[in-house]
Amino acid sequence: MRVELAQEEDLGRWQAFVDEHPSAGPFHHSGWFHVLSDCFSVQPSFLQAVDEDNTLLGVLPAYFSSSLLAGKHLTTMEQGALCRDRQVEEALYAEAIKVRDAKNGGYLLLRGCADGLVTGLQVRVPKVRTIVPISDDKEQTWKKLTSNTRRKIRKAGKNGFFTEQDNNKIADFYDIYAQNMRHLGTPVMTRRMMLSIQRHLANKMRLYTVRYQGIVVGGSLCILSSSTLSSLYVAISREILPLYPTYLLYWSLIEGASQSGVARLDLGRSVPESGTHKFKQQWGGIDVYMNYTYCYKMASHPKGRLLDTGADKTFKQRIWSSFPLAITNSLGPMLRRQLPFL
Repeated sequence: MRVELAQEEDLGRWQAFVDEHPSAGPFHHSGWFHVLSDCFSVQPSFLQAVDEDNTLLGVLPAYFSSSLLAGKHLTTMEQGALCRDRQVEEALYAEAIKVRDAKNGGYLLLRGCADGLVTGLQVRVPKVRTIVPISDDKEQTWKKLTSNTRRKIRKAGKNGFFTEQDNNKIADFYDIYAQNMRHLGTPVMTRRMMLSIQRHLANKMRLYTVRYQGIVVGGSLCILSSSTLSSLYVAISREILPLYPTYLLYWSLIEGASQSGVARLDLGRSVPESGTHKFKQQWGGIDVYMNYTYCYKMASHPKGRLLDTGADKTFKQRIWSSFPLAITNSLGPMLRRQLPFL
């Protein structure tokens, strides 16, 4: 077995491997190689393990960043390696350490990977994913929701909201997403990124929109894998939140997962016990706790981290959210050029 960097000509085989794997996640798809290359100042470092017959045994999508804000680092994509063998998994992470060191990176960030695969100085940031089992029996799924949740879904419909899957509304969704990110105090990624997702993950992307009088007022950008529909980005216009459109949107995600024939709906990562986490718990999901692990060189000293550990806004986030939207929409993509995922 050998581990090597995947080249562009390997991506077709890479995607076939991902499509057949039951544990594949939204960020294992090969299309992210092009999204990273097209929209960010990072180096895609997609590692693959192959046997002596050149058969693919496992993959590890990652990228190297020389960010001024976060320092030089190699980071895996969400959920890390995809393989069926622990030995292959260990080999992929061992190679990731070599790539980090060869590029003089200060640390390797493992995003939601299994613990114990890398040794050395580590800092762990706790995260949680909420996974909703999907049943063919829609009525039974509906009954499992609390009466209060069902009431709010119905109320959203009475308030004039409806949902629709429409990948062509990606630009409308981005505008709402950018406003929400500004409110949260987080620099937004470039509009180009979402358009690139639409292009390079076209047959995997599902955009579920919330509409009012025909106008898009929110939505969720999801990625479909072999057995899971994963919600990556969610945004609703803040002024209409009291009218319960978010409840209707999440119910539409459950319906969409059922129609797609998958076994699970992944509502994405949250800070444990945050408001977002508690909202996701209403949908009958299972919480899967994980760590974002910063693996430093032994001589390195942990400096600033990419991710905040708490649910409350930091001082910097409060300052950012006070800026006019035009400024944050202009500066945000510049700050995120070397930080595709926060």
